Amino acid sequence: MGRLLNKNTLVTIYLYAGGYWMNLKEFIALCEEILEIKEGKLTMDTRLDNIEEWDSLTRMDLVSYCDEKFNTTLPIEIFRDTETFQDVVNIVKPYLQVAAYEK
Repeated sequence: MGRLLNKNTLVTIYLYAGGYWMNLKEFIALCEEILEIKEGKLTMDTRLDNIEEWDSLTRMDLVSYCDEKFNTTLPIEIFRDTETFQDVVNIVKPYLQVAAYEK
């Protein structure tokens, strides 16, 4: 059963990856590496069509990475219609765990 989070609650999102929990910041860093983007430049609002490296091969790399780390099989075309990085996060959201702790 969940609990109501108040304004003093910090929320960290983690992805379960290959037997360990990866936080969203680490996932973003890995995506920056796959997309060959300078560290810290990828945000939820980043439009993927503005990233030169966002092509079918990169999408396949991301699917392969998710398959391996999340021990699942995603369809190759799953990231085809994504417009922003938030769309990518929404796709992997079933693998997200929210951990909250008080300040």
